[in-house]
Parts: sequence; C-alpha cells; structure tokens
Amino acid sequence: MFRPQSQERELPVFVWIHGGGNNNGDTGQEFPAYDGARLAERGNMVVVTVQYRLGALGWLYHPSLAGDSVQDASGNYGTLDLVRALEWIQANGEAFGGDTDNVTIAGESAGGANVLTLVISNEATGLYHKGIIQSLGGSVNSVEDALAASNALLDDLYAEAGIPDIGMTDEETAEFMRSFDAETILSLANTPEIIGDGSVIPTAGYGVIDTGNFPGKVPLLFGTNKDEYKLYTNPLGFNQYPDGPEELREAVGTYLSLAWRVTGADDLATRLRNNDDMPDLYVYRYNWGSSDEDGNSPWPGNFGDTGGAFHSSEIPFMMGNEDIFIFDAFTPIFFGESNAESRATMADIMVSYWSRFAWASDPNGNSLPVWEPWINVVDAVKAVSLDVNFADNSPRIETDTTVLTEAEVYTSANESLEGEILEETLRQLDAWFGN
Repeated sequence: MFRPQSQERELPVFVWIHGGGNNNGDTGQEFPAYDGARLAERGNMVVVTVQYRLGALGWLYHPSLAGDSVQDASGNYGTLDLVRALEWIQANGEAFGGDTDNVTIAGESAGGANVLTLVISNEATGLYHKGIIQSLGGSVNSVEDALAASNALLDDLYAEAGIPDIGMTDEETAEFMRSFDAETILSLANTPEIIGDGSVIPTAGYGVIDTGNFPGKVPLLFGTNKDEYKLYTNPLGFNQYPDGPEELREAVGTYLSLAWRVTGADDLATRLRNNDDMPDLYVYRYNWGSSDEDGNSPWPGNFGDTGGAFHSSEIPFMMGNEDIFIFDAFTPIFFGESNAESRATMADIMVSYWSRFAWASDPNGNSLPVWEPWINVVDAVKAVSLDVNFADNSPRIETDTTVLTEAEVYTSANESLEGEILEETLRQLDAWFGN
C-alpha cells in the first residue's frame, strides 16, 4: 500500500490487479514498474497493489474440493482472493487516509479480466465504485471445460505418483491432490482461468453484459494498445514464429492487435452502452511507441514498426514509472535520453487522466483535451487516442469516431493478405474470436 507524503485524508483508493494470464506475475518484485509509490504521490491517492493465487491454485474446479460452501465449490479461488482484498480495504483503508466510499479497481490483461469478473460477480457488490480495464485478456470458461482440465491434472498427478486411478472417494481424492507441493501442481496443471460456476461467477460469463443482469453498474475506463499482439510475434518478445518470415510476424501482429481492440474495447463498449442504466464509459487507444504517419517513433531502431505500442507497454506510464521499462532488464536498451521527454509527457497524460477518473468517475478536469464518454451513435465520438507528438514531445490526444468489428477485421485480412500468411492469420483470428 502506498500513499502521498501528506496528512490529507479521504483520498481515493486505487487498487491495482496485475496481469500475467492468471498464471504468473506479482505485485512488484518481478515487475518494478508496478510500484505504486509515484502514482500515489502524483495522483494524490492511496494505491494498493494486490496479490492473488495463480494457476491451478487460483482456479481449479473439481467435486472433491467442493468444501462446505458455494464459494469453496466454485473453484474461483483467485477471484475470491481479490474479493477478500477489497473487503480488507473496506475494513482498513480509512486508517491509511483512504476514502472507502471511493474505490477504483484497475487491472491489465488478465488483471483487466479480473476487474470485469468482479463487475459481473455478486461477491464484490459494494466493495468498489468504478473500474479500469487495460487490454482485457482472458475469458470465462464453462464448468465442463474446467472439470475436464482438473481431471487431466488428476491423471498427471497419478502418473507423477506412479499409481493407477484406483477409484478414490472424493475425500481421498482431495487428500491425494493436497499431498503435492504447489510447484508440482503448477508445473502440471493446464486449468482454464475464471470459471462460470453459477455462484461466484455467472454461468453465462461476460454474456450477462448483454442481458444487463449484472451488479457492477459503475463508471468504467478501458481500452487497448495499438500493437498489442506484437509482443508475441516480436523476436525480443515471446517470439511466436522463431523461424517465420517478417511478413508473417507483421501480419499476425497487426491483425491480432485489431482483434484485441474489438474484444477489449469496441465490442465491449457497444454491449455495455446498450444498457440504459450503465454509467459513463471512457474508452482509449494507447498509441505511444507505434510509428506515426511519418514513420517516426520514440523507440530506438525500427522497434516502432516491429514492437510499437505493444501489450503491457503502457503500464510504466500509467504508474508514473516512466524510467522503468515493463521488462526491467531491457530498460537501458529502450529507455534513454532520446525519448526521456516523450516518456515524461506520456506519464503525465496517463497519471492525470487515470487519477482524475479515480477521484471523480470522470477523467476530465485537468489541462488535457476533453475525453468524451462513448455513446452508441454513428459518427459520434467513441474514444480518444493517447500519444505524444514526435516533433516537440507535446501531448497528442485525438478523438476517434470509429467502431471496429470482427467482420471488418476478417474482411481486411482477406483483402490484404494471401497464401500461407493469410491462412495462418485467419487461423489465429478464428482462435481469438472462438470461430
């Protein structure tokens, strides 16, 4: 927990939920860019970074582990950890100068999915008052898929122990599974994150947004990065195609980034806004690092083209840690004197908008251009793009009236690509959209 060095009380509470696919990550030791001290000082807020159980320790659905409550039976232990953290904040936040009637939950990637999960879960009702979802990643899985995954884990544990499946009772199975250390469980498990158990998480998952039957009708700020998926295709990132041509990296990186914008921003905003009782939604496009119309980027070399505004690259700026690259070991390579002023401007933009939203449920009220909320009207302003001018390092905040759809992403790919590159790009798009 972090707070400003002042005696001020009744400060908004900003809760950060880290990403990492709900399988890895932490609140700061591995990622110092998550450190909340500067965001607390610059945004004049109490900042809380929370840890939660990950992988099979956080999400594991099996009848033998049901316990005596619907919460135990849900398998959504990681989600319940986050609920417990919010309950702790309600009980203790005032002691740190926080206003427990003004709590913002914020997260990136899987952390963003966890925010949206809390929005649709009755377990978190009344524990927060607004949400920020950066680069939404992940989905809600069925109990059938979750049970299949836990049974596969159980088979692997039998093999690890060198014994056959001998038809244990539920009590015996639970004791057997708990006899293994956490490292073994995590190394063997391939369990789906977030389970639509019908109690902690609705069976329909995020589909409840379309019915309007969800409790978290709170103001939301969310968006995606222009080049999200290039983290996965870039050789310096996860290098999805180590032997593939640059044309393939570019195609998959570009079109999966567009797909990410559809699911993480435009489609989500459209569906949420269809609910008349939904408060204001503020949507962004994060563009810093992506090459501009003249081919200029603050990144060194050609990284503006091959990496650009990649997944997670906004976090240091939003946290006010513009001198710490998201992967700290690469800080000397990517953060230097040539982009220092640009980085400072980007951090000022994000800290200002994000903290204003935490204070007042509205990112406006600063010296930056007005950020209008999303409305489902053709040609109306939908979002703002967040960037810095290359020439003079001044803020570049522009409005966007477009709504990107799944169909448009497929059409563009089919019209622009061909051969094996088209085939692989379409395969990836089908996997992304569940087609």
